[in-house]
Amino acid sequence: MMVLVVEDACTQLAEEGWRQREPARHHPRRRRRWLAEGRQLEGKAVRVRELAVQCLDSPE
Repeated sequence: MMVLVVEDACTQLAEEGWRQREPARHHPRRRRRWLAEGRQLEGKAVRVRELAVQCLDSPE
């Protein structure tokens, strides 16, 4: 469970850093790369949430 807490914290920090680096709209290539990175971060956040639900639902 502690690993999930650390993973969640790291994911949240990465998402915060990602938001702060949003490129200007007149840089379409940079913006596409930034959006792709955001999708990857969201996928990781979803996986961490799914693992947390599994851990909390499973009997020990």
